[in-house]
Amino acid sequence: MSSLVLMDKFAPSQTPYAFIPKSFRNYMDYLSVVTAIWAGRKNGRTTVSYGTLTASRVDSFDEFIEKIDMRYGGAYEAKWDGETLITGSAVTTYRHRELVGMLDGYLKAFPEVPYQYVGWYYQPKRGVVKL
Repeated sequence: MSSLVLMDKFAPSQTPYAFIPKSFRNYMDYLSVVTAIWAGRKNGRTTVSYGTLTASRVDSFDEFIEKIDMRYGGAYEAKWDGETLITGSAVTTYRHRELVGMLDGYLKAFPEVPYQYVGWYYQPKRGVVKL
């Protein structure tokens, strides 16, 4: 397990993450959750996903970033590529419009980190030791 690295670059092909630190919360006795967005590339297009990342229970957002296991990525509520909204489950018409508006704004503003988010965090490459 390795911590995420905060960098001043935006490279969608490397799946950068941005988090809302104030969204950090603990569930039950064993889980911590943070709201996030992350970028990606699909068929030559930049995409933005919105959802949560979950880790074994920790005491703070900073500890979450240090200890999260990124092998499985996040649980997305929605993914947007500028034309198509993909959701993990059925959403109301109102929520669909809300997600499209929010994610389209984020996508058009890339590489800017959205308000209230902190980013861009990257997974270290395998074999690279963080000093």
